[in-house]
Parts: sequence; C-alpha cells; structure tokens
Amino acid sequence: MVSKSKKSKEKQKNLMQTFDDEQYIWDIYKHIPSSRVKYIGNFLSCLRVDLLTKCHIFAKSWKNSSSKSDLPPDFHNNLHQIMMEFMRIDDCVNELDGRKIMNSFQRTSVEVKKALGKNYKKKNGVLFYVPDTSNNNEFNIRGYLENFTRNIENHSNKIPYYKKNYPKCKKTILFVMDESNPYIQTIKSENLGENHISEGRTFMIHNCYYDKRFIDVIKNSNADYVIWFGIYKCILINGKPIQFPQAVIYDVKHFNICGYEYNYDSMVKLME
Repeated sequence: MVSKSKKSKEKQKNLMQTFDDEQYIWDIYKHIPSSRVKYIGNFLSCLRVDLLTKCHIFAKSWKNSSSKSDLPPDFHNNLHQIMMEFMRIDDCVNELDGRKIMNSFQRTSVEVKKALGKNYKKKNGVLFYVPDTSNNNEFNIRGYLENFTRNIENHSNKIPYYKKNYPKCKKTILFVMDESNPYIQTIKSENLGENHISEGRTFMIHNCYYDKRFIDVIKNSNADYVIWFGIYKCILINGKPIQFPQAVIYDVKHFNICGYEYNYDSMVKLME
C-alpha cells in the first residue's frame, strides 16, 4: 500500500502540463462545447457518460489512479461504478524498410528536450507542441488504422484485469486521444500543405468516426464505452471550418451503424 503522502510527492514531481499527463488531456476534453460532441448508440447512456466525464459536479467522485504506483486503469469512480483508461494515438507507421519510425509523441519529447532541457517536465508551465509529421511514407492512413487497432485491442484485453482491480466499477470507458491530422479522399493523390481545401477540388472528407475499419475495431472491443477525441480534426473550406465532431462517445454494445467504406489509396493528409 502506497501512502497518500508518497502519492502526493509523486504528483508534484512533474509540474509541466503535457499530453503525457492523462489529467491534462482530460481537462482539455472537458472544455469541448456540447455541440462538438456526437453520441453513437443509446442517447441516454452516452449522455450519462458525457455528464460524468465533463460536468464539474462529478469531478470529486473520480479518483486518479494513473501513477506508476497505482493499479490501472487511469481513473476510477466507485460511486458511479465506472472507470476510464486513456491512450494516445497518431498515424505513424511505426516501421519502414526495417527501421523504427519515431511517432509524434517521441518526436515531441526529443525536440522539447533540446529546447528546454531533459528535466523540462519539472518546470512550471503548459506545453503544447505539434511535431512535423508531413512525411507521408512515415505518417499515413494505414499507420493511423494500425495504431488505433493496436491500442484499442491492447487496452480492451486488459479490461478483465481492470475490473479485478476495481470490482465496484461495472462499466469501462476507453478514452482515445487522437493526435493525427485530418484526411480527405480525393481523386488526385497529393500532399496538401495546409489544413484548408481550395474551391473546385473533388474530394470526400474522411470522417474517421464513421470509417468502417475503425468502427469494426470499436465494435469488437470489450469496452462499454469509447470516447474518441480528435484534437486536431479541423478542416476549413474556403476559409470556414466545417461542422465536424471534435469528439464522439460510443455506446459500444448498443450501436449498429456499419460505417463508410473509404478508398485508402486515394487518401490525402491535410497538414497544420
């Protein structure tokens, strides 16, 4: 058993707020307007999850169990019998021509250490750094699907373990922090340098939340709910943002949409 004083000391070690901190990710998610959150599945069940994870009146009932000395998952709520595990994904292919590819999180760590020093996490502040992922051989739609699948399946297989750690929690949320760029399906395959689309281009926006390949991964998971937060999913048409969800809450056992079949060979990534 780890004492409360020891736990508090552990949490004080890292003062810099980064995406390595699950609580920081959650705090950002809480500020998403309700109009940007889509429900897929039973409306009331999704609404309950939305309120439990975003409304301040429920904040005190959640316990942070994300430190290395705690038992997973990252957060649990005995009062409302639910728990939540976080994961970060991007669109890195992980390996190319036999060599390991650094994903966006690793690139961020390397660049920030160069700029601020290796102990940057012990400094006060908030860090928001977007690394260069413009190489389409290293970062692409297939790498995106692979990362999504691997992470969901990995955490899904651990859910029986999570329930053993916190037996009062009957439901499990898998929270996906998606740091990939938006994509479009276009006739002409080319890399676009900005996150806007010019007039006259024939394209279909890649609605990742309805992509059949991704939907099937969610359906096959052991989770009760999946929250998918696409922090960089912003697309501009003629300089105006389209109405696109920034997050989706899936009631995994109670939705029956099939999703869209996209042609990955014609998929183009839109850069920041």
